[in-house]
Amino acid sequence: WDFPSFDQKSGALDVLDLKKVSYLGGPDKYDVMLCESNQDAKKKFVLRFFPRKSERFIREHRAVKGIRHPNIVKPISFRILGNISYMVTNYFPRGSLARYIGEMDICTIVRYF
Repeated sequence: WDFPSFDQKSGALDVLDLKKVSYLGGPDKYDVMLCESNQDAKKKFVLRFFPRKSERFIREHRAVKGIRHPNIVKPISFRILGNISYMVTNYFPRGSLARYIGEMDICTIVRYF
């Protein structure tokens, strides 16, 4: 891993042993990596790093951890290590809905829930 102040031993992702597959980029200074479990090569995860945004990260994690919906990504693991926060979620190959939500009004968004 090429992330400063990220210690792979203390930042172990619970029981997941992940390897980097590709860099997905990300909006709003997020670094988003597509990772793959070494234990099960068919299972892919998204590892999202939030540099210096711990408060936002904690709010997002709290907001989504209790939601069970087929169209919402479930967080699997999260950590805050120094100035880097990260979350592991399932990977959805169709990508993010963020580009569509920005174009919708609130009534349309709520209707999808």
